[in-house]
Amino acid sequence: GISYEDRMISRGQILSTKADDIKQMSAMFKKLKIDQNYLCAIASKSAVEKNKALFKDIKYLIK
Repeated sequence: GISYEDRMISRGQILSTKADDIKQMSAMFKKLKIDQNYLCAIASKSAVEKNKALFKDIKYLIK
């Protein structure tokens, strides 16, 4: 499994991500020629549950 330390590192990286970081990744996605619309949300379980109509599938990072 994933260690607590690894989860905390990932959490820190996610929480420190800025809009510019995501914009810089757009070139990578264009190179992959991803032509489908995907939506990814990282939120609390309660926030996802309140808005579950927005999502086709819900997958949790940590169980």
